Amino acid sequence: MNRILVATFSVSISLAGCERKAANDTGQNPGETTSIQREVVTPSGDWVAFIDYTYGHDGVLRHFSYEFRTFSGYDENTESLGSTRCVRAYDVSETGEMILRSEELTDLTTGEPVERKFYEPAINHWMTLGEAEKGVNEG
Repeated sequence: MNRILVATFSVSISLAGCERKAANDTGQNPGETTSIQREVVTPSGDWVAFIDYTYGHDGVLRHFSYEFRTFSGYDENTESLGSTRCVRAYDVSETGEMILRSEELTDLTTGEPVERKFYEPAINHWMTLGEAEKGVNEG
């Protein structure tokens, strides 16, 4: 079963899609999984976050990837600003703890690794399918 959920939120959520698919891995996630793609953006376009959630057959978040893009990454060594891309992968424990698996920080234009600091808003992640459906429907 495929379904697409589209929402426009006045604060930040601009689009979320939902696709249900059967798992065909090594048996670590038996049954079905649900993937939801979420985009969070400022009205001004200063930054955007892309989040891909994967929920287990019980509707609980198992892992997600997070990509954050901003044009205002600050390099303290060169005292300059640059467009920055931060990509993180997380697993979620049975108790709901988000466990960082990997992180990569690159220049958005060149793709080269960078060391920059940047403003990153707190995002309330959808820990269950119920929260995701509520978040989409509130738009």
